[in-house]
Amino acid sequence: MFDIANEPLIFLLALPGVAIGAPLAEETIFRGQIFTALARTRLGFSGTSVLTSLAWALMHFSEPWLSIAMIFVMGLIFGLMLYRFGSLWVTIACHGAWNLGYALIVYATLQS
Repeated sequence: MFDIANEPLIFLLALPGVAIGAPLAEETIFRGQIFTALARTRLGFSGTSVLTSLAWALMHFSEPWLSIAMIFVMGLIFGLMLYRFGSLWVTIACHGAWNLGYALIVYATLQS
């Protein structure tokens, strides 16, 4: 998002993918398929939460390090939300809201 925030048209075209597409795909893969499979192993819920959060954070290696750390923490929180609510849709919605807010903050910051 940092790279395209100075191009308003490209930013607006990318925004639905960032706010809807990425959360849908990432949550389905990380907390849907991978989390579900690993939680049944010796890792259990806690180990699986840490491992999938780490993998998810490292997937965002192009982001600044602080963002990667926040993504790791968000992964842990999304794992807890999945455990608490038992619904992947809750994590997808929260992930989408997070991405939308983050993207808009990046855009607003780089415009000033």
